[in-house]
Amino acid sequence: MVASEIDGNRGRRWIMTSLAVVCLIMTGASLKLIHASDRVTEEIRREYKLSPGARVEVSNINGPIEIETADTDKAEVHITRSWHGPADVNDRKLKVVDTPDSLTIQAEGNSLRMGGNEARHRVALKIPRRVDLTINQASDRLKVGEIDGSIHLNGLSWNAEMALAAGQMEISRVSGTAVIRATKLDESGINISNVSGRVELITPADLNANIDVNGNRGEVIIGLPHKIQEGTLNGLRFRAQIGSGGAPISISNIIGTVSLRRQ
Repeated sequence: MVASEIDGNRGRRWIMTSLAVVCLIMTGASLKLIHASDRVTEEIRREYKLSPGARVEVSNINGPIEIETADTDKAEVHITRSWHGPADVNDRKLKVVDTPDSLTIQAEGNSLRMGGNEARHRVALKIPRRVDLTINQASDRLKVGEIDGSIHLNGLSWNAEMALAAGQMEISRVSGTAVIRATKLDESGINISNVSGRVELITPADLNANIDVNGNRGEVIIGLPHKIQEGTLNGLRFRAQIGSGGAPISISNIIGTVSLRRQ
């Protein structure tokens, strides 16, 4: 038996057969399905050209994300999605949208399946260093190479490693552990909020910054030479200056731990 579904907008064709391998053909991309036992894996490989400063967004991924950066104008995308049985074919389907100024990778909806039977993803990207990167809802391991632009992380329940060469950073809703290396901050600095896990910020020893802490019910550790300007260290609210002062570092609504230390 053969069943086909054609998507005229994307040049997409699904071919389901009784064989062990199921193939999907897409214009300008490499995409295939591998059917092993009762588990099916969809693999996507594509390349896109991005302009300097482009926006890259990855959202709602149920699995590990690894983002490598390089001095390039191309984005290389390699994604797998695995699920059990034909009834799960639409579980957390992936949507990739690209323009010269943006690349968006998003899993649609949230799985209602329990007991490890939900669709799982694995995302591996190689992107230009000069981008603005947004990660929404990272539920597994996250690793990001050095970004020269901005990093926005909204929702982390596992472990993350990220590096910022220059620019700004916003981190919110962290229940896992995020380790961030920041070489240089712009005038917007760093905003860290709603942390019930741990955020560790690693900076150069000669960092100049102003720290503003509000709503601290956890622990804020400043492992750099600093001067308290208002309040007391680890009070509900306090302000401190690192070095001669400079880029703002805002920390709010903490019930976990935020630490700053030198490289």
